[in-house]
Amino acid sequence: MKMLGERVHPNTGRLMGYVACEVRSGTAYVADAEELADLVWAAPDQLTDYILYGFAPIVQDYLTVTLQ
Repeated sequence: MKMLGERVHPNTGRLMGYVACEVRSGTAYVADAEELADLVWAAPDQLTDYILYGFAPIVQDYLTVTLQ
């Protein structure tokens, strides 16, 4: 796991922590339905289908470098 950073979300005022993880085993699931409605595996070219308003800048920077 790599901690990318954190910020106060501009719309919700909540402190958000952003991490990059490597899937090793197991099954992904929504652990807190109050925080997250659903979960999908998406190809890089599908990300904007799910993240309509863009990523936090620290996440976008990581994805730009990692998904080249």
